[in-house]
Amino acid sequence: MIFVFLGVKQYRDKENGGEITYMKALKVGFLITIIPSVAFGLFDLIYVKFLDPGFMEKYYSSAMEQMKASLSSAEFQAKSQQMAEEMKMFSNPLAQFLIMAITVLAIGTVIAAISALILQRKPKFKTA
Repeated sequence: MIFVFLGVKQYRDKENGGEITYMKALKVGFLITIIPSVAFGLFDLIYVKFLDPGFMEKYYSSAMEQMKASLSSAEFQAKSQQMAEEMKMFSNPLAQFLIMAITVLAIGTVIAAISALILQRKPKFKTA
């Protein structure tokens, strides 16, 4: 996400004459964030489908063992039912892609907002 900050700074300094409003910086940062969002979504899909097809089962099995050790029987039953529903949802490739892409997009948007706040420079008004 450092590339969001550096991209907004580059745009402000090289393309926009050293000035940028908060909203323009936010838009530039958001647009930069879209690229890694899609890339991470695709990578997650490729990883789970082709590189490690058993990843989801291993992950849920490990999570279930940890929950069984730390929760009461009733809590474990409720959580295991919830985990089974989540596993069903994550078995859908489109859901996997969207969840990862949206997660990265949300984090990137926060970074873009912070970067825009730090890097904004209002245009200087010239007096005639």
